[in-house]
Amino acid sequence: CVHRPSRVEALWSAVPQRVAIAISAGEKSTLVLAKPPKFGDLNSSLPVNSIYGWGHGNHVPTKVYFPARTAATTIQGQINPVAIACARYHNAAITSDGRVYTWGLHAESLGTNKKSSSSKTVSVPRLVTGMLPENGGGVAVAISASENHTAVLTDCGHLYTWGATDGKDVLGHHGVRWQPDPKRVVGIHRAVDVAVAREHTVL
Repeated sequence: CVHRPSRVEALWSAVPQRVAIAISAGEKSTLVLAKPPKFGDLNSSLPVNSIYGWGHGNHVPTKVYFPARTAATTIQGQINPVAIACARYHNAAITSDGRVYTWGLHAESLGTNKKSSSSKTVSVPRLVTGMLPENGGGVAVAISASENHTAVLTDCGHLYTWGATDGKDVLGHHGVRWQPDPKRVVGIHRAVDVAVAREHTVL
């Protein structure tokens, strides 16, 4: 138990040093988004940001590795995370090209293919294909996650949610308590940010 602020030495004392640009915490875990470290006098750096996480019995920050993807929107073929969200059972991230990745437990919170049994537990970030523009989604710019559901805002100000809740209408879909895939919330057009808790969503 820590009774006062304590520096995370594993990141601060790393060589090269990791500098955080965003942080998110759930009930039992923490995520940190760090900018690319610089190396010595050469002032050169890795091309992408990095995510580190710890919790659920693991006290040492561990780097989160994204699957390899070659596309024109990646930096030198690497995925560049720019936003993070940490919840009780799952995590989520947005990349520089506006794609959404999730990992952790419970398929409905992850927004992955509900027909796949392997989607119940995801140990590495997986692309949420339902948020791709060609699948009816959009370019993500903000994300938030709670114990059982996830919410994403796009560059058009549209809101997408998925997951499970005890109460109706928490996800923004009338009478719906379980939504395993990303679904746009009707009537939201110019939202600028989003925050979710266990049983409510705020814009």
